[in-house]
Amino acid sequence: MGKFSKVAQGMMMVHSKGNQVDFHFLRQMAEEAGVPADLCEKVEQANTASEVGDLMIASGYMEFFQKLCLYVCENVLREVGGGMEVETILITMQQRILGRERVAWSPSK
Repeated sequence: MGKFSKVAQGMMMVHSKGNQVDFHFLRQMAEEAGVPADLCEKVEQANTASEVGDLMIASGYMEFFQKLCLYVCENVLREVGGGMEVETILITMQQRILGRERVAWSPSK
């Protein structure tokens, strides 16, 4: 979840020492997914990205994970300059699919 959140924000260096999880960004994503303000506040106050994921699962806001996957696809395509299709699947350790998105993009000529 932490590495996904970094790529969703456009960071391709995802090692924990290089970049920290941006909880304000995750809060903005939660707001876009229709998560209520009180839960969005908890997202921003979380200690780990996994904690954010647990909050979304427990509250039933699965749209959050769809947005996360969409942002990952878009940023990967932007990084490589497009010209391909990217699919992102976010799964739990128990093999439950939380989010899945597929995006294709060709650069303008």
